[in-house]
Amino acid sequence: MRYRYSKENWQKAKNEALSELKRRSKLVKPTIFYSELSVKIKSIEIAPDSQAFADLLGELSKENLVNCKGMISALVVSKFGENKGMPGKGFFSLAEELERC
Repeated sequence: MRYRYSKENWQKAKNEALSELKRRSKLVKPTIFYSELSVKIKSIEIAPDSQAFADLLGELSKENLVNCKGMISALVVSKFGENKGMPGKGFFSLAEELERC
């Protein structure tokens, strides 16, 4: 289990998020707010400001990098605050960890 989700539902949630991010990547304005992406995930209920959601996005980025693709979670941005329109701090921490920044 990941958090309180079964392995199967966690994978479904990742697939749903990835599908939406791939679809968005083809748009003129590809970014999506954390809150918008979280409601696109139907297989589990996940809060956009939760550690579970951050980990889900982190896993997607790591998996994309294994396939020689970029950190797809870069498309997910903050709606408010000093980081408005930018990925959250966790994105940049992961990028440093993966030596992508």
